[in-house]
Amino acid sequence: MNERNSTFLAMLALAFIFTPGLAAAQQPKVTFSASRAQMVEAPDEVVLGKLPQMSAAEAAVLSQVTPPAQRTPFSPQQYQAMKALAASKPRSSQPSGSTAQIETPSPPSSATPPGISTPSATGFSGLGFGCGFAYPPDMALAVSQQFVLQVINGCVAVWDKTGVLQSGFPKTTNAFFGVLPLSISGGGTIVNNQVFDPRALYDWVNNRFIVISSRCKNSCFSPTNISIIDIAVSKTSDPRGAWNVYHLNLVSLGLLAIGDLADFPTLGQNRAGIYVNFNDFTGLSFNGSVFLFLPKARMYAGSPIGAFNVGSTNTDNVQPANVMNKADNPSSRNCCT
Repeated sequence: MNERNSTFLAMLALAFIFTPGLAAAQQPKVTFSASRAQMVEAPDEVVLGKLPQMSAAEAAVLSQVTPPAQRTPFSPQQYQAMKALAASKPRSSQPSGSTAQIETPSPPSSATPPGISTPSATGFSGLGFGCGFAYPPDMALAVSQQFVLQVINGCVAVWDKTGVLQSGFPKTTNAFFGVLPLSISGGGTIVNNQVFDPRALYDWVNNRFIVISSRCKNSCFSPTNISIIDIAVSKTSDPRGAWNVYHLNLVSLGLLAIGDLADFPTLGQNRAGIYVNFNDFTGLSFNGSVFLFLPKARMYAGSPIGAFNVGSTNTDNVQPANVMNKADNPSSRNCCT
């Protein structure tokens, strides 16, 4: 690792929160490395508000997608049973054999502190079934001063903050990211050009929206699959306007092998960059997590990304931090060994 890479990764150390999961428990050895990825070309430009509204035929295609194979030892029914058991236990209950006293928290005061006004709240329904995959929706949400952007598996929509759906929405996520329409065969078991697991946030310092998703160029669990991470950044604070859309072909960049799946992408940002993590699977086998450290200024300007830093670890599901405050400057002198 050269000195420039080492310094860069050290400065970003506190931008990540590592959450060990089941796959990590199976592979406890943690590694961290850095490399330089290949050049990524200039982005496509997409004007979200001018895309065609999602049609009934497109919604019907989306409804045919079946849930992917489970990559955990628990079935959906087991998850539901565990959730029901957790919900049935009172908050003040103690673990078996525990002698510690658990205090019941006092309810918050209803009084408003002097000099602070009580804000009004508006609630409204977002995208639901009939727009996007029937299961699961994998919802992403980003909110600016004026707009609410929601992205789920299959479609994207924009509201103003009073709950008014903007004209022409929802749109398909395939159209948003500028990729070929979704195609289904084999009773929903073979899905090509599948855009899934969206994540979204609003950069309050620069007043830009950022949306990412994972995509399978071929069927996700096919040995010929090519995994792609699509990243869209808005050119203004209005999500209905123009976006720069980048397509990171993880195979051509040398980050994944053909047939691998980039799953469960996560998203964060600070003043220096946009940070993406995803899990790498071959079939049902977990290979580790991959980090992408992307240059925010170049992406906001619509320039080619150029070479960028890449990291890896066997820790499962890594969530980058999202730094909102101009004064925040997380850093570390010592990083990873």
